Amino acid sequence: MKQVLAIAMLLIAAATYAQDAPKEHVTQGRGHAKEQLKLSLADTTLHNAAKNTEQLLIAKKDVAISIAEPYLFSIYGKDAIIGEKPYEAYLIDNYWVILGTLPEGMMGGVFLIILDATNGRVVRITHGK
Repeated sequence: MKQVLAIAMLLIAAATYAQDAPKEHVTQGRGHAKEQLKLSLADTTLHNAAKNTEQLLIAKKDVAISIAEPYLFSIYGKDAIIGEKPYEAYLIDNYWVILGTLPEGMMGGVFLIILDATNGRVVRITHGK
């Protein structure tokens, strides 16, 4: 009886694990991606949440900064940009204007990046001297 109970418990545990086990994801491939790009560029009537100017794609400051940082890190170096924290970030006329700051009394320039909040497009990236 104990053996039957143990086997039943093992079968239940195995069935439970099988349901929770990670499944392989099916990819659609580069060809599909290329088709989607071509279609999206050719047909501007397709559904596109990025073109909904009534709702901002980038509505929150932390999201704007998380989008800006990888660009800034790759151009100016992560240490240099992190050294300009805390950042200033202002949503003005549907554009995020994000700037670095310098410690009081320090001379030099800071980064500036401007993102279109309606679609995420980078409008400008620069750094003062």
